[in-house]
Amino acid sequence: MRVLIFLLLTGCGVVEHLADQCGDNLPCQALLGSRNNEQDARLRRHNQDILDLQRGVGDLRAAIDALSLAGATYQTNILGLQTRLDNEVAAIYTILSGVNDVAAILDPCGDGVGWDEVFLRLADGTIVASFSDNVHGENTRFTILPHTNGVYVTTDGTSCVFKVKTNGAVCWGAGYATCI
Repeated sequence: MRVLIFLLLTGCGVVEHLADQCGDNLPCQALLGSRNNEQDARLRRHNQDILDLQRGVGDLRAAIDALSLAGATYQTNILGLQTRLDNEVAAIYTILSGVNDVAAILDPCGDGVGWDEVFLRLADGTIVASFSDNVHGENTRFTILPHTNGVYVTTDGTSCVFKVKTNGAVCWGAGYATCI
């Protein structure tokens, strides 16, 4: 009969409440499981941080689009917002990975006008890139760019042709002579 009652209680959240009451009682923990409130709290903080950063990313994208429409006189503001956006995206990846894996933000083909495509180089050398169906960021996805001398084209409207060399360098221009 105990097993039946226990199974009925698992579906309504009672087990979690009872597990919180176990303290250091090992038989109780073995029966109900133990809770790590510190990990739960850290996970909630990380989730809230991610939500806050994602809202900030959306706001910054809207601001960049509005400034782009206003013309070249706002280029300085756009670059400042782009830098903030890049930093917030890097912060999201840092939180998601649990460690500071983002080693650098790469700007293939150098600074461009308006919404400029950037990549993340992780500490292990992996290059994470986003690509979209158009310059408005429609259907944006993420991918890993392999170090295979592959040739790619940016999707930010500049149509810049670049190569990821086998050593991980991102190169563009005549003979792919400019590298980061």
